[in-house]
Amino acid sequence: TFIDPDNPDSAFDAEVGITGARLAVAETGSLALDSGSVQRRMASLAVSVHIAILRTDQIVADLVDWAEAIGNAPPALFRWRGRAHRVARAEGPERLAAEWWRECDARDFRDYYRVEDEDGGRYWLYRHGPFDARGAARWYLHGIFA
Repeated sequence: TFIDPDNPDSAFDAEVGITGARLAVAETGSLALDSGSVQRRMASLAVSVHIAILRTDQIVADLVDWAEAIGNAPPALFRWRGRAHRVARAEGPERLAAEWWRECDARDFRDYYRVEDEDGGRYWLYRHGPFDARGAARWYLHGIFA
């Protein structure tokens, strides 16, 4: 049974879902899935058996390697003024940090990205500091391009 694009609930009738994945963590058996379309999310969530197809270079040993692997990735989605914006294109990162001669925390930097959402809106986002071991980061909207 295939998922009907006009009826995402049709995924509940499928026995097996087959998707790709961004990364897999060998230590925990976890998968990092791109949120993507409703059909792709349902193919992994609504079925009793989910098969993820990955290349060997998409498998990392542990969560520390996972955080390092996604370290320079722009966000796939961000919220601004109560609305979700799915990123279609991104440029970056461009890292800004304190001057090299100053003593400061090596984690105190900003990685800037120029992103365009699916509706054509263009934004300037930055991540303050690195991803933590859970893959979480602090993201901010710095500006909007006209």
